Amino acid sequence: MLKSFKRQATFLGLSLTLCMPGIARADVWHQWLNGLTKAGYQVQAGAAFVTTVSYCKKFVVPLFHTCFNSDASDPYVIPLVPVAGSYIDPYFGQFSSYTLPNGTVVGQDFRLGTNEAVLLVVNLPPTGGYFSYQNYVFSRLKSDYANPGTGYQSPDPARDVMYATYGNSVNNTAISDQSGLGFGGGQVAFISTANSDLIADVTKRFQQVGGNPKLLFPDPMGKNINFGTTSQADDFSILFRYLVPENASAGKKWLKQADINVQVFRITQPASLGTKQFPTDVLRDRSYNVDVSGYASDMTELNNLLSTWLATQESGGNIKAVQANPSMTANSAGTPQTGSVGPFCLEKDRLCFGDQQDAIHWGGYVGPVQNGQLFIVDGVNPASTGNTDVLSLNLENASKSVGLTALSQTNPSATGFNNGGVLTGSAELALKTLGLWNSASPQLQAAAPNLYVHLFTRGCTSAQTYCTASFVSPIPVTQIPYQDNVSVEFRAYGLPNSVTGPNPYYVAAPYVIHD
Repeated sequence: MLKSFKRQATFLGLSLTLCMPGIARADVWHQWLNGLTKAGYQVQAGAAFVTTVSYCKKFVVPLFHTCFNSDASDPYVIPLVPVAGSYIDPYFGQFSSYTLPNGTVVGQDFRLGTNEAVLLVVNLPPTGGYFSYQNYVFSRLKSDYANPGTGYQSPDPARDVMYATYGNSVNNTAISDQSGLGFGGGQVAFISTANSDLIADVTKRFQQVGGNPKLLFPDPMGKNINFGTTSQADDFSILFRYLVPENASAGKKWLKQADINVQVFRITQPASLGTKQFPTDVLRDRSYNVDVSGYASDMTELNNLLSTWLATQESGGNIKAVQANPSMTANSAGTPQTGSVGPFCLEKDRLCFGDQQDAIHWGGYVGPVQNGQLFIVDGVNPASTGNTDVLSLNLENASKSVGLTALSQTNPSATGFNNGGVLTGSAELALKTLGLWNSASPQLQAAAPNLYVHLFTRGCTSAQTYCTASFVSPIPVTQIPYQDNVSVEFRAYGLPNSVTGPNPYYVAAPYVIHD
C-alpha cells in the first residue's frame, strides 16, 4: 500500500533512545520522551507520509470507491501510528498497516485504548495560508446503531466509514494564540487521548525538564467514541493540512521531509496512573467578519449576465445558475445545526467526508461534460471580504470524489502575503474579456473586486479567444472520463484572527452555471 513511503522510512531511528530525527538529542523534547520511558510509559515511534492525488486514485479509490472529496490544493500529511497488538481489519488491512524497515507495524488508521495517547512532535512549517491538525473517527461497527445503513459501507461488511470529527480542530491561529509561535517558529506537540490524567501527567513531566506547557496541544477524545484495540472499537485517522506556502520551494521541502517534521509516537501510560475520561467535546460556535448578504443583488445580476452569455456558447442548452450546497448550516450565533458535522455523523451513522471544524465546504454538481461544453463558477470571494484565510476551489471527478486540480486564494491581510491567486480581480477581468462589462450596472462594477468568476472547459475552438485568459481552466480529459460526473468543491479554510471557521449563516454560497 505505501510502497512510495519506503525511502522515507529509512530515515527513522531504530529506537527511541538512539535516534529521533528532527529532535535534538539534548533538547527538552528528547529529555521529555526519554523521561516518559523511565517513568514507566511505553513509547513506540511511528512515521508520517504525504498523500497525493495520484496516491489516492491508485490505492484509496480501488479500496473504498471514493477519495472522500480530497482537496488537490492540500497535500495531507498523515501520521502512521504503531498498531502492533491492535486489531487490524482484514478487509482493508493494506490501508491499515505497513511494516517499517525496523519491524514496527504502523497504520494510517488505528485504534486507541483509554490508557493510551498518540503524541506528535511537529516542526511548524514555513509561512503559509493555513495549517491545521484534525483527528477523525474513521469507521465504526454498524451494530452500534439501532438503525444502521445510512453510513458509507466500508470494505468490511460489519463496519461503516464515518470519517467524522469528534471535536474541534487546532489551526495555525490557535497554535499562535497559545504558544506564541507562528509558521516556522519551532516545535509543538499534539496529544490525542481519552484520559485527562494522562494529559496532566505528561504536561507535568514536560515542565520538569524545562518545557513550556503552552507548546502542548491536548486533543480531548470524549465519550462519543468507542475506545479499545479490538475489532469492536472505533478506528481513527489523523490529517495535517498545509495550504499555500508563501515560498513554494520551502513548502515542498518541508513536505518532502514530513517523516522528520512530524514525529509520531504511541504512548501507553503506566498501570499506576489513573484514568479520568474526557467528556464529549463541545464544538465552538462560529464567527464571521463581514455579513455578505448585501451582495445578493450583485450575484443575481452577475449570474444573469453570465447565463445569457453562456447560452450563446452552448447549443440547445438550458442554462441555469445553481447555488452550491453547503456542508453544514449554522444559526446566526454560529452554532452548527445540520450537515456534515462530525458529531452529527457519529450520532446518525453518516459519512462526514473528513469534515473540519474550522472550514466550510460547498459542493457544486455539474454532471458529465462533453467536448465543446463549458461551465462557470462564481461567488462572493470570502478571502477578499475577510471571511476566510484561504479559499480553495477544486475541480473534482464526482464519480470518485477525488479533487484533481485546485485554485487557491489567500487573504493577504490575514496571511501576511499574497500568493497571486487567479480569483482576485477575476470577476472584472471576465466581464471585460467576455464583453459584458458595459452591460453591468454601476453597483455590480463597484462590487466586482469582491466577486470571482472562473470557467472550466473540455477544450476551446479557435474562435473562443477567451480560453487563454487566467480565469479559464481546462478539464483534464485523461483524469475525468466523458462518462464520469464533474463537480466543483469550494472550501473556505479558517476565519482571520480566529480559531474557528467562518459562519455559513453570513457567508454567501457560490454558484455553478451550466446547462
